[in-house]
Amino acid sequence: MKNTEMEPRSLRVVVNDDGQYSVCPESIELAPGWHAVGVSGDGTTCFNYIEAHWTDLRPLQLRKTVEAHS
Repeated sequence: MKNTEMEPRSLRVVVNDDGQYSVCPESIELAPGWHAVGVSGDGTTCFNYIEAHWTDLRPLQLRKTVEAHS
């Protein structure tokens, strides 16, 4: 018998409508407002993608507001 808790899970990178990134297991249905970005794999792969692409941690609406007033 396999112990599935000890097996590594495949993760995927997700982003919400506010431009915030996270990871979740591929086997879980995404919550409303979250979308897969097309990157999956182990934690290192996913977190490296997030680090490279989520360079401004402010919520999307705040970034738009600041840009509009610049």
